[in-house]
Amino acid sequence: MESSPLPVGWQELLAHGCPKEQLLLLPLIERYATTEICAYTALLPLAVSQDFALRLRALLALGRLQQVEAFLPLVQILSAECFNHWRLAVLDTLFMLPYPDKISPLLPLLAQDQPGDEDAFFLSGLVWFLGQQGELGIAPLTDMLLAKPVRSRRLKDDLLAEAIFAAAAGDINLLAGLSKHSPPLARFCDNRVWPKSKRASFGIYPNPDYLLQKALQAGVSKEQYKKLHHWYRRKKGAIFHG
Repeated sequence: MESSPLPVGWQELLAHGCPKEQLLLLPLIERYATTEICAYTALLPLAVSQDFALRLRALLALGRLQQVEAFLPLVQILSAECFNHWRLAVLDTLFMLPYPDKISPLLPLLAQDQPGDEDAFFLSGLVWFLGQQGELGIAPLTDMLLAKPVRSRRLKDDLLAEAIFAAAAGDINLLAGLSKHSPPLARFCDNRVWPKSKRASFGIYPNPDYLLQKALQAGVSKEQYKKLHHWYRRKKGAIFHG
């Protein structure tokens, strides 16, 4: 058993330290505080920090802690956020958490356009997210997007197809059966060329370096950005960094 180097009173240090001190604590917290009840509560204030690096690192740590109780508070943060890159970053953290029902709390965000920059990017990320939630994700994608062409036209057909295909676990027969009771889904599926592989071509972010570009604009260097994503993982009894 590896001993924990977390300092005594780390919650207070995290709450009152400077950004540099807080950044140094976060990797230790995500590595050693996983068994501490409600450890996530100490990180939540940093999930709305004005410091780009600190905020992103806190969101990564929240996802890696894997504490299910963090899901709904993060949904509240997501609902109040205006900037699209942070909405996607929070959504990415929600994707990491083992919450039993990830669909219902996010339906209000799918139901209406949200304020913020480039809203179609967030809508695309949310569609991909829902597609990863299994068969229960098909209904909201159908009723709240395919049934509303004005909204669905803002999205790439390939993305919608991948999300629905993923939600059905690649079962074309399942989609054919559901289409019999859903004209919007039937129209979408008619003569549809489905993905040939279950491997995702899309993701939460619109492109791989989307968040990096936002970080660079905020004054975070490429090297600093990469370091934010490094973490210790346990594998076959050893600890690997990266």
